[in-house]
Amino acid sequence: ESLGFYPSDVFVKQLTPAVRKKIQIGIAHHMRLFQPKTWWAPMDRVATSLTDRAWNQQTIEGFSKGQAKIWIPGAKKIDEDPVLSPGNPGLDFLGINYYGRSLVAFEWKAPFVVVSEGPRVPKNDMGWEIYPEGICHVLKDLSKYKKPIYITENGIADGQDELREKFIKEHLRWVWQAIHDS
Repeated sequence: ESLGFYPSDVFVKQLTPAVRKKIQIGIAHHMRLFQPKTWWAPMDRVATSLTDRAWNQQTIEGFSKGQAKIWIPGAKKIDEDPVLSPGNPGLDFLGINYYGRSLVAFEWKAPFVVVSEGPRVPKNDMGWEIYPEGICHVLKDLSKYKKPIYITENGIADGQDELREKFIKEHLRWVWQAIHDS
């Protein structure tokens, strides 16, 4: 029995325990690999960590625990009480939509973070960097949640169909590497 992706706490709370045991609840989240633009620059590393936390981790943790804890420098902090009832497992699985990586640099003016694509790397028709190795990093990072992980989206905008075969093979190779390493 499947009700699809519907990660609403209100919906989950309305399920009886008997029904909840029969269905799987998860989310599909657009995950990006964030890396420092200059790996040896401490402020780029801090900016990268904050960006990853805001974009990737807070969403997964919020739905896993049913609790919103959002902190972005310069913005209002959100720290809500858990809404999942005791015994509710939260998410049963994690779905990821992976398309690439972004390089993060710190700068001394608001918003203090500059996100860019890598230089001199292959790009798809949308101008997005093609970075197959990143899916391995994302999958390994998500393994800490101890939930099944589904790749719900991964593809390439390639109108001439010149990059697709290599794109698929390279991404599958890095998925295999993540499975092997974890």
